[in-house]
Amino acid sequence: MRRAGILLLLAVAAISQVVLETAVAGCTKPHHHPIGTGPIPSGGSWSVTAGIKNNGGCESWLFTLDFSLGPFGSAGTGTGIPPGGHVPREYFRLSADDLLSDDGSERVFYGYAGNEAARVVATLRSGKRFTVLPRLAPAPLRKRVAWLRSFRFFVYFHPNEGAIDQVSVFTRGGRLIYRTKSFGGSFFEGRSL
Repeated sequence: MRRAGILLLLAVAAISQVVLETAVAGCTKPHHHPIGTGPIPSGGSWSVTAGIKNNGGCESWLFTLDFSLGPFGSAGTGTGIPPGGHVPREYFRLSADDLLSDDGSERVFYGYAGNEAARVVATLRSGKRFTVLPRLAPAPLRKRVAWLRSFRFFVYFHPNEGAIDQVSVFTRGGRLIYRTKSFGGSFFEGRSL
């Protein structure tokens, strides 16, 4: 009798988990989580917040990243994701921008890439390069929130030595994942070499 009771409890727990996962995979309430912050060399600080909400209905969610970049202002980016899921690995490689400060002395290169992206190499028009190491959302949040697991973000301030002309994205092992040229200071999946 005791064994039957334990089996019944396990069955109820399994059914409850399926019902919970089904509910999570439909409509969602808007959620936002701060995922990063840091100093700006010319003063102040930057921050990044990730969020989700229903994307015009419950069939997909809208994943967003909101960048607060001090004197550069605020910027946001987003993409549709499956309900209860995350940015699909199959198609997403990069979404980034290169901005110049109002006084022309400083630039910021910011955006996000797929989870495989361990290194982003930016090449200026002059041929000079710099490397950015994208960061994951904090580990405790990634463990708890599925839609925070499939991307890396970056914010990189640098002196104005010219605009970025090309960006290359590499895995931890050094394999080139993606390369694109600037499109008016923007870099995204849709414009590849």
